[in-house]
Amino acid sequence: MKNCTLVAAAVALAVVSAAGTASAIGPDVIFSEALGLATSNVPGVPGATFQAFDRPYRSPDGSLWIISADTDLATTEDEVIIVGAGMTGMVVVREGTQAPFAPAGELFGLIDRNLGINNAGSYVFATNLGGTAGTADDEVIVRYDAVLGAFDAAAREGGAVPGFPGEALGPTLDSASIVDSGEVWYRAPSTVGALTTADDDFLIAGAAALAQESVTVPGGVLDAWDVFDTFDFYASGDGSHWLAQGDTLAATSDDDVLVVDGDVVLQENQPIPGSGLADLIDLSGIIEPYMSSSGDWMARGDFAGTQQDWLVFNGDVVALTGELIPDIGTGERYDDTIFSACFFSMVADNNGNFVYGCVTDSVNTEANGLVLLNRGGVTSELLRENDPVDLDGNGMFDDDAFLGTFNNDDAFLTDDGWYYFTVDLRSSVGVSLGQAFMRVRAFETTPTCQPDLTTGAIAGQPGYGVPNGVVTNDDFFYYLAQFASGNVAVADLTTGAIMGQPGYGVPNGVITNDDFFYYLAIFAAGC
Repeated sequence: MKNCTLVAAAVALAVVSAAGTASAIGPDVIFSEALGLATSNVPGVPGATFQAFDRPYRSPDGSLWIISADTDLATTEDEVIIVGAGMTGMVVVREGTQAPFAPAGELFGLIDRNLGINNAGSYVFATNLGGTAGTADDEVIVRYDAVLGAFDAAAREGGAVPGFPGEALGPTLDSASIVDSGEVWYRAPSTVGALTTADDDFLIAGAAALAQESVTVPGGVLDAWDVFDTFDFYASGDGSHWLAQGDTLAATSDDDVLVVDGDVVLQENQPIPGSGLADLIDLSGIIEPYMSSSGDWMARGDFAGTQQDWLVFNGDVVALTGELIPDIGTGERYDDTIFSACFFSMVADNNGNFVYGCVTDSVNTEANGLVLLNRGGVTSELLRENDPVDLDGNGMFDDDAFLGTFNNDDAFLTDDGWYYFTVDLRSSVGVSLGQAFMRVRAFETTPTCQPDLTTGAIAGQPGYGVPNGVVTNDDFFYYLAQFASGNVAVADLTTGAIMGQPGYGVPNGVITNDDFFYYLAIFAAGC
């Protein structure tokens, strides 16, 4: 439906020349170590405050998240797991408390880094039980079934290895994840029984062994698996895709491999397939792998000859040290002078958009750590080291708090455009302010009727900023207000203003006159 007249055009054009380019809206603090602020309080544990955060994970649809953290409680009970949505969460597991599925006196112990949660809210983690638990069966993969509202041991030391009668799970169980069906996947090295130390390591997918040391040969190579790397085993949300890194029985010069769905996609001492780059991946040069809930995979590493660092998305090289960072307009290049790996983070949503972190050659070494968004093939700057932080949530940058070091790979991206991450904060003179778990709007998802932005034009009134299915002058004035205030999340709509050219209708992280004229065009077209 269309109901629009351009009565505001003259006012709008006057504002355009003054608006120029605007910086991004600052990220929101979910939890922090900032004592005295509400964000430092551990939800559900009165009197406890946060001391550190580990890696956050999301459900496949992005509606839920899960993270583990350290608190200031006694060391026998200071680790917690928090499940949340948006800006709020609650402690669901605490170290040193009774494991509900176990005999009385057996307590949750230390919590592994890898966690998993599905769309139903069922979650999984690995722990070593304490209290009265015996050392012969204290390693456990714990599952919480949200449908049943109950915990169980999805796998426990001493339990049966699926498909291998008489073989028992050993003292190490880790890399846990949970798929949509509630099935739990994990790494199970050093099983106990008739198998030798040469063939007793497994990757387990629910009730089946997915891969076995010395037996399973990944596609594309001649040698069987030898070692499955700790914490480098991932499954897609529906369990149809998986990723694992480790070593084969090949010579140590080229035994390190990254395997996706059973086939080798990267191998040390080999070029990156299909890249056209002749250099070979360095010894132990596959530094970190990642798989999203959709099955998209990423990896980063370095080459042996040039020592260039690289980043790949589904096998395509998307960044190399020395190259100009595209689209952001700062003239910076990817650089590993200060941080030898250059790239420090990589995550993706389910639609092919991804976010990655890098260090640049900026002469300002206090602001050369960047987090970049690649959406629709266009790169934009999402966050930068030394960006200000509204630590107390009062809507102003008046806390002398700034983004410091982004934590390696401790992040995720949702389909609706939210980027969640952990970061070390610092003051303007470099004093540490501790760690924080935060989120920032990476992009807005396109509404069914893109120019429909609001129900009314009066800020603070019901319907302000809520689309109502029709295009009126209220939508125009709403966009004008967001454009003038520099709200990138709403006003950044395009890279260029020429229809049919690359970047048209693709946000680029900055607000320019092109964005205004793009909105003017879609407003005039209506819905």
